[in-house]
Amino acid sequence: MSSLYDRLTDPRSGNSQSGGISMMDIAALPPEQRQVMLAVLRDANAAAIGITPQALAEVLGWTDALAAILADLVARGWLVVLGDPSAARYKVNFAPRRRSQLDFGIWPSLGGSLAEDGQA
Repeated sequence: MSSLYDRLTDPRSGNSQSGGISMMDIAALPPEQRQVMLAVLRDANAAAIGITPQALAEVLGWTDALAAILADLVARGWLVVLGDPSAARYKVNFAPRRRSQLDFGIWPSLGGSLAEDGQA
């Protein structure tokens, strides 16, 4: 019998709560959160070293709720904080890509049906 921990950490379980965010999830975010996530994604250095809140504020042109939005995105596991709090930098935490659910036996079956049709 598997434990709850095994089901949460097993990549085959299909658990969508494995941490991280997908591009489809970003598209479904509220406008302010989506703007922040897209600004982080568009920054050339953010993938490697992250982006500072000051740089985000410059790109977005607003700072009103930026700290609260960043804290919420970090709490959800969608942004990763790098460095100490005084010099924090943010990176997007992407969810692992799901592998294809197709059986490997499908390709020989498809190839065989093409050969029978005379199209191979």
